[in-house]
Amino acid sequence: MRSISYACGLVYEDLAPGVREETADHLKDWLRTANRYLSAEFLTAYRKATDGTRLLPDDETDLEVLIDTFRIEKVLQELRYDLHYRTNQAKVPLRGLLELLEK
Repeated sequence: MRSISYACGLVYEDLAPGVREETADHLKDWLRTANRYLSAEFLTAYRKATDGTRLLPDDETDLEVLIDTFRIEKVLQELRYDLHYRTNQAKVPLRGLLELLEK
């Protein structure tokens, strides 16, 4: 799910600087929608593939906490990596972290 979010973030960083602000806002909205849709599809497929196992909690609240925890952990790893190796891309995980915290 973070890979999908990161890819959407890279697309935004690549395209937004070359367009009008209004167009960049529309692009951001579209990418956010694409990210949500693709992440939901991934999670649905993952849940189907792991049905009948004990890999995921049965309780929806527990599942949401687990996924949010993993996503926050991953975005912090991305941020650390980008700050160390590719500082010009550090905005991508920072925006991803903000989106997770706004949820």
